[in-house]
Amino acid sequence: MNKQEIIDMYFNKNMSVKDIANKFCKSRTAIYKIIKSDIRYEETKNFREQQKNELVKENQDLVKKLFFTENKKVCEISKKLQISNALVTRIIKLDSRYEAEKSKRKMESKKRNVEVTKEIINKKRQNMRSSYDNSIVSGMMLLQKQNAISMSTTRKISSVGIVAANLNHYNYDSKRQRLVFDNSCGVRPLDLPRSIKIHTCDYIPLKTYEESEV
Repeated sequence: MNKQEIIDMYFNKNMSVKDIANKFCKSRTAIYKIIKSDIRYEETKNFREQQKNELVKENQDLVKKLFFTENKKVCEISKKLQISNALVTRIIKLDSRYEAEKSKRKMESKKRNVEVTKEIINKKRQNMRSSYDNSIVSGMMLLQKQNAISMSTTRKISSVGIVAANLNHYNYDSKRQRLVFDNSCGVRPLDLPRSIKIHTCDYIPLKTYEESEV
């Protein structure tokens, strides 16, 4: 830490103790110890204090109006008037309404925090509900797919059952080893297979073409 640089910042560049301390990452006490060793300190300190008092007088009415009437924040007032936060705070603390206003804003802030927390919880619940609904839809789609496969298998098995139930409409083709629909029975219904492999229905008593001609 360069002591001469600190002295130059305070006395020549008009920097505050706070800004110097932040720049060097040191405590204010350490900075004060250095600048107080300079003979110009008391005079500079008094001059700066006088400047602050003049700024307070110049800005106090507007600062109070912005804070107490328009409900502006300290940082907003500081930015608008181009003065330090410390000066704004100093002005409003001198007003008798300060403590009541401080308590009111604290309660309002607490209420806003509660509302924000509720909103966050509600959003989380909605997201969880949406995720749950999506899981149900996915489950239903999977079940529908499984049912479609099952129904397809059932239709294949049912074809054998249909042939067995309508065996008198079929003849056995020994060369092709298939049961073939007998066109002499009339127009073939759409739900009856035109033919079916014999190994899929080997339990059905068969009627050959020769027998069907008898």
